[in-house]
Amino acid sequence: MSAFFEEIAYQPTPIGPISPRRRRDFRLKTDIVEIMLGDEHLMSDPFTTSEIALATLGLAYHREQDDKGRQLDVVVSGVGLGYNTDSVLCNNSVGSLWVVKALQAIIDWHKSDLLLLGKILCANPRCKFVCSDFFASTGGYCGFDTTQRGRCFNAILVDINLASDFHLAPKNTGF
Repeated sequence: MSAFFEEIAYQPTPIGPISPRRRRDFRLKTDIVEIMLGDEHLMSDPFTTSEIALATLGLAYHREQDDKGRQLDVVVSGVGLGYNTDSVLCNNSVGSLWVVKALQAIIDWHKSDLLLLGKILCANPRCKFVCSDFFASTGGYCGFDTTQRGRCFNAILVDINLASDFHLAPKNTGF
């Protein structure tokens, strides 16, 4: 591999091949880590503002509403490079975080420390990765926690589509 480009891993999936890669951006004079689905950019580490905002703004509502100091149970759908998940875990009011991801490869990349935040996320005892289809979990009998049917969560933060008119999988359109 070139010193300017590295495909870190590669995994075929039902929705196309997925791969994290590192490349040199000469304009920014930095290395960029991104996750690709075929030729589509799913996530790139210079552009994490919306992922971080999803977590901070989504949980800000609960800080304002809950004056009893209760711990929050949170679900994040989609993990990507982990910036949304890391931002949720920075909130001390979060007692548990369930990260729901349909692609096991991305969960494995975090667990094997191939992605920058993987070690931090996996070391946090509040964080649990669940390989599941978010849509099936929301509409299914068991929900997100298959060990506790009907379990309720304080917040569900959805980070799964690139835009309202562009969907990675056709089944996401109805959402």
